[in-house]
Amino acid sequence: MSVRDTLSDVAKVAKLALEADPNDADLLADMLEAETDLHGLLEWVDRKMREEIRIVNALKPEKDDLSARITRANKREKRLRELALTLLDAAKSPKVELDRVTFSVMDVKPKRIVLDPLKLPQDLMKWTPDMAAIKAAQSMPEGCAMDNGGKTIRISRS
Repeated sequence: MSVRDTLSDVAKVAKLALEADPNDADLLADMLEAETDLHGLLEWVDRKMREEIRIVNALKPEKDDLSARITRANKREKRLRELALTLLDAAKSPKVELDRVTFSVMDVKPKRIVLDPLKLPQDLMKWTPDMAAIKAAQSMPEGCAMDNGGKTIRISRS
């Protein structure tokens, strides 16, 4: 049975159970268990979720290690570029051509840097709201509102 079929069956059975007695949660649970594959599908969802969590947990140390290796490699590459520039400066040569590579010293155009961000006009600043402070405020700050919430699912595993 497909997920779509099970979902359709669950909706039909839930409608019937709630029409019979909208306040009888036991009737609804019993009918769903007896007439649909809801429990089987939820068990499959749980197995797949556990599998995905295991994959994420297994890959996290590898990701962290790879990130650290990339950072180290980038630093080494930067130091090697600095060494090449130092060598060309010491040789008083703006360009060295080899068989497989050419090293050329180039001037970098000056660019603007910010020395004191507090002195910049507001239209030149980017900022983001401090959501932790907004949440902790005693009353609703001006310019804020409550969203409509939503639904989530809590999954407790034994």
